[in-house]
Amino acid sequence: MEVQRSQGNSGNEIIDRICEKIDSGEINLVAIDGPPGIGKTTLIAQVIHYLAMRNMPYCVVGTDDDCIERDQRDGLELLSFHTGEIVRRVINAHVDPRFPNGASLDFKRYSSKTGKRDEPHSYNVPGSKGVLIVEGVRSSEHTLDVMADYRSEVLRRCLFVLLEKSGELVEMQRLERDMNAKGLAESVVMERIASQRDHLSYYFGLLRKRLHNAGDFEVGRYNRDARIHVGTITK
Repeated sequence: MEVQRSQGNSGNEIIDRICEKIDSGEINLVAIDGPPGIGKTTLIAQVIHYLAMRNMPYCVVGTDDDCIERDQRDGLELLSFHTGEIVRRVINAHVDPRFPNGASLDFKRYSSKTGKRDEPHSYNVPGSKGVLIVEGVRSSEHTLDVMADYRSEVLRRCLFVLLEKSGELVEMQRLERDMNAKGLAESVVMERIASQRDHLSYYFGLLRKRLHNAGDFEVGRYNRDARIHVGTITK
């Protein structure tokens, strides 16, 4: 389906429309995907603020909650490895029509302090009464995979948000951040980032094509360096 492009729209204008869709009842799940350091946390905070102002129940689950291992060398965090278990079960509890009031699920999620999945956490999934926010790298992929088991009208209540930068900008941002935090030599950081950059570029390239081929998406400027893709699956 033809993509609705609106390059002149600012990030705030698109965020306003995200909130309007939630307020109208059209949307009850938002999947926010994008590479590390692009601004997902800032965007989520804005959506949560909107929901809280309206006393609307919500739950946030992140792909990092599923993390079972992180590749770290020379103090630099590289790729994370996820099972997808927590994210998929939370999504199922939220969208399954047999549980309109959602559910409370208890898991042990990943802790950055211990480096293990040993932090107890309760996910109060709101069901049709509220909004589930799925965030993190590969959140769209997990959401689409779960939705394959449901009818199209359930999928149409999911809003997909993809934040995107060029590979060079992602690389330079991570390079600057990690050099400042760890005091690493530039050559070491460049070598370590190269493998992650190629992996993320491939994934987001495929994801962008998959989403745009199956739905109506609006593309705008999120901030100075990033674009934002927002839309729903209609096929």
